[in-house]
Amino acid sequence: MGAISTFRAVFLWALFDLLGCNSTPKAISQEKPVEAVEPTENPSKPVANEKNHYIRYLTLKDKCEEQKLQKSCYNLGVHYLKGDIVLQNYRKAALLFDQSCKAGIAKACGQLADMYALGIGAKQNTYKSAPLHKKACDGGEMKNCFSLGYSYLLGDGAKVNVSKAHSLFITACDNGFTKACVKMGDIYFHGLDVEKDIHKGVSLYEIGCEKGIGDSCTTLAELHISGKEIESHPNLKMKYISKSCDLGYFKHCILKGDILSRNERSPKNDNELVRLYKKSCEYDEYEGCLKLGRLYKEGIIVVQSLHQAAYILQKGCNGKHNDSCKELSEVQFLLHQGD
Repeated sequence: MGAISTFRAVFLWALFDLLGCNSTPKAISQEKPVEAVEPTENPSKPVANEKNHYIRYLTLKDKCEEQKLQKSCYNLGVHYLKGDIVLQNYRKAALLFDQSCKAGIAKACGQLADMYALGIGAKQNTYKSAPLHKKACDGGEMKNCFSLGYSYLLGDGAKVNVSKAHSLFITACDNGFTKACVKMGDIYFHGLDVEKDIHKGVSLYEIGCEKGIGDSCTTLAELHISGKEIESHPNLKMKYISKSCDLGYFKHCILKGDILSRNERSPKNDNELVRLYKKSCEYDEYEGCLKLGRLYKEGIIVVQSLHQAAYILQKGCNGKHNDSCKELSEVQFLLHQGD
């Protein structure tokens, strides 16, 4: 797969996440019209989970169909999309978003654009999604300015226009859409169709990290670890390693534990070290299993337990982590000796 294809695939998965769908996309032709009905004892009929959901549904339906309040049509579309107070129906969601978008509801244009981009509730068509992203962006929806920027950057639904893409990313970033800041950080840091500016790239990564974008924290941590492109600061390195770990990059949990293991011993540091190795092991970073298993094997920090060590190391070995398998063999030998 080429770089652009990979880039597009990553973007589409991110877009699917932003859309808030948790189930497999379905084409419009696969959808059967489904309506929420009043709670009933008949299990063959679809029902809202709770009575207040049904009341909420009726209220929105009345405001949309009878009072022609397009914001209510949009909200009803969101519920059909998510399948929370009504049974999920992408087709109805798309129709309601289309109706609301034509009436000037920018969020509805944005939702419909995402559905066309992903092929949810309608046949995938990026040439339909791009103009809808523009309508939403013009209406102040920064997420869609970001998506439109990608359309221009990749030539997906629009003619390639790098300067427009950058302009849209900057607009979205300046107006609080953090992922756009991170994207511009990549562009400046690597000099992608702009003059390379590492300082500006790092500043944008810092914005992303402070707003909870894990990839930004991971990038900053790696930059401070290597010290090649920026001057490494120990305090900043530890800060970004910690945030990267907290946001799901569990290799950095192991690294933070390693750093703590070299520091002066204290109950607080010891407990944190064990927690970090345990966390990384639980999330299948098997180096963490190895290091936690060794602590139990040697009785360092924790109460010595060969059985606990074997249990932990077994997980690492099951994950084909060779060093865990070797350590497990040693622990099993010690256990047999004790029998």
